[in-house]
Amino acid sequence: MTGIRRRPITLLAEEAAPAPVRSRIRDFLLYGVGRPLLLVFWSLILWGTLILTALAWKAAAEGPRVALDAAQAQADGWGWVNLALAALALPVWIMIVGGVVGPRSGQP
Repeated sequence: MTGIRRRPITLLAEEAAPAPVRSRIRDFLLYGVGRPLLLVFWSLILWGTLILTALAWKAAAEGPRVALDAAQAQADGWGWVNLALAALALPVWIMIVGGVVGPRSGQP
C-alpha cells in the first residue's frame, strides 16, 4: 500500500478549482458583474439628483407647496420611482461629502 496517496477532500468549489480558473472567476465577477452594477447604480443616483434639483428649483421659484403638489401629481408607478430615486440621492451625496470633507476637518 505504499503506492496509494490520499489527497485531502476540499469542500469549497473555489478551493477545488485551479488558480487560473479562480482568477478568471474573480475577474468575471469584478469586470463582468461589478462594474455594470456600479454603472447602473450611479446612473440612478444621477437621475435622482436631477429630479431632486428640479423639485428644489420649483420650490425656490414657485414655493414649496407648488413643488409638493407637482411631486404628488405623478401618481403612476414611474412617478413614485422618480421620488424614491430623489429620496435616495440626497443621503448618498451627504455620505460622499461627509466621507470626503469630514475626516479632513479635524486636521490642523
